[in-house]
Amino acid sequence: MAQLSKAEEQRIADFVERVTNTPKDKLHMVALSELSWIHNRRKADGQKYSVLTNRNLIAAYRHALAAKFGEYSDVSAYLRYSPARSKEYDKHQAEARKAKHRDVRPLDPDEFVNTALVLLGDAMFMRWSNPKAIAALCALTGRRPVEVALRGVFEPDPTNRQQLIFSGQVKTRDDERSEEAYPIPVLGDRDLILRGIEELRAQPKVADLLNDPEPDQKIVNKKFSARYNKEIGLATKKEFQDLDGNPLIPSDLREAYAAVAYYEFAERNVLDIAYKCEILGHKFIDTTLDYLGFYIETSD
Repeated sequence: MAQLSKAEEQRIADFVERVTNTPKDKLHMVALSELSWIHNRRKADGQKYSVLTNRNLIAAYRHALAAKFGEYSDVSAYLRYSPARSKEYDKHQAEARKAKHRDVRPLDPDEFVNTALVLLGDAMFMRWSNPKAIAALCALTGRRPVEVALRGVFEPDPTNRQQLIFSGQVKTRDDERSEEAYPIPVLGDRDLILRGIEELRAQPKVADLLNDPEPDQKIVNKKFSARYNKEIGLATKKEFQDLDGNPLIPSDLREAYAAVAYYEFAERNVLDIAYKCEILGHKFIDTTLDYLGFYIETSD
């Protein structure tokens, strides 16, 4: 989920406080009024926010309501996407996916891996930088920043030195699936990567989040995102690029990792989308359709 602005966070806090003392028979109207504001607000240039941005904001509202009133409160039942809005969102996502599939980006696998290894080496042996180390480890493992820094469990695969056994996936509503362990290939020396993760988690600012007494991990994850998302983005854009010279953003690292891992490790009779679905931990192959944005191009 995208990071909220201070104004959005305050708006959500004010809404939660307002509905705390709102009579039950008034909640529906209050929720509809807030939804109307979300969908009709405009940027400084007069443009409306995208359906994806609005959906993410509504999700943030619902998370705050669940934290205050529980998962199944009356107000949460009202502050949700309507069938019409869901249809609009699905159409937007389908169009975005179609456009992406018609504009796949070229990626040099050696350049991608070497960039990540140099970045990690600079952090570990020259001058430590949490954002640079996180970006490098995301590229080499295909895991999300919060998984690399806080939530993921990484163990050596005793059957394959090019793999780790990973658990602790965060972007899932299935608790059992989050705890499920599965093998993932790594795009570099496994011992170096494990050492990098260990050193990252020993850094004071990261260790503070690891030891945060807050019982709700989602809240701690939000603290992590607020602290590091911008800096990870800057490090990624500065260091990584495709063969057209376009910079990568943090979400591209997971996608690029999947393309390189398929090229390096998959058996030739395995379809790319099936392999990527497996190593990215997707429950449904439909999700993996959003991770096909790179094709491999080498100098050989």
